[in-house]
Amino acid sequence: MSSIDLEAKKLITDDGDLSYDYLVLAPGSTTNFYNQKDAEEHALPLKTLRDGIAIHNRIIDAYEGAMLENDIQRRLEWLTFVVVGGGATGVELTASLQDFVSHALARDYPQIKPSEVRVVQIEAGGQFLSGLSPALAKEAWHKLTSRGVEIRLDTAIRQVNAHQVITSQGEVIPTRTTIWLAGVKPPALIEALPLAKAKDGRLVVSNYLEVSQYPEVYVVGDCAFFAAEGGGPLPPKGQVAVPEGRAAGRDIIRRLQGRPRQPFQFSPQIELVYLGRNAAVAQLWGQDFGGFPASLLWRTIYLTKLAGFRNKLSVALDWSFTYFSHRSTARLE
Repeated sequence: MSSIDLEAKKLITDDGDLSYDYLVLAPGSTTNFYNQKDAEEHALPLKTLRDGIAIHNRIIDAYEGAMLENDIQRRLEWLTFVVVGGGATGVELTASLQDFVSHALARDYPQIKPSEVRVVQIEAGGQFLSGLSPALAKEAWHKLTSRGVEIRLDTAIRQVNAHQVITSQGEVIPTRTTIWLAGVKPPALIEALPLAKAKDGRLVVSNYLEVSQYPEVYVVGDCAFFAAEGGGPLPPKGQVAVPEGRAAGRDIIRRLQGRPRQPFQFSPQIELVYLGRNAAVAQLWGQDFGGFPASLLWRTIYLTKLAGFRNKLSVALDWSFTYFSHRSTARLE
């Protein structure tokens, strides 16, 4: 789909125009590099399965490159991994990365000393895991740093190139692997629409998730700016997008049937952040807890959301093998 004609109620596609009576927009989001062209060129995003494969392969390539490198400085570049973004996604990626290099790769590449490997997480804001309570954020901080992760707060990225990252404080971090998880933004299709937008580019929606100028148009997911009553806007997260989609569908049915409409209400119940082997933090109906119980809950919920019994069984077996052997069955050639 190339564009939307809101006045004519048409979607402009490569295969011709498509008329609609009601339209639900859920195009997701793209990585926000904040107009830093160098970061867009050299940093790795994480939005799709293909991105995840690229990150996995880059880490393996880094170890292979370090094995063949005699120059100390260039070897340090290969073995330093920088994660930009201190939100839940960034923290989970950092925890998984630290586990990967500390266990699986430490065994596969015994010639590389663990002390040579650095994992650095950089957050531009002053708060770590801002979506969680201060107590859980502090627990997550201590868990990562105790495993060797270096965390920088109040640190923006000034420059990213093929061999280093330069921070706003002037620190130069030699690295050939920068992973960018600093935020998201609406795709070009949404940016082009002449609709009311919030500062972050998301489309402002009503209590029914519709656009005020065009009430037949609904927006759900990452592109919807919905300000909850008595609170701030809901974050662009999957656990928000799913109930939004259901609410939009129900509202359309009610309108078609001439029944009273019901405004969308969101009640957060569970917040989970994975922190590596046997570790996670969780907020469950207002209660904070961490450690192995939170890790078990994270895995249980993850499995329930997978489609198909075969996928559930495959992931469960992989986790079991990894837990007891400290090796991952996920190997990409």
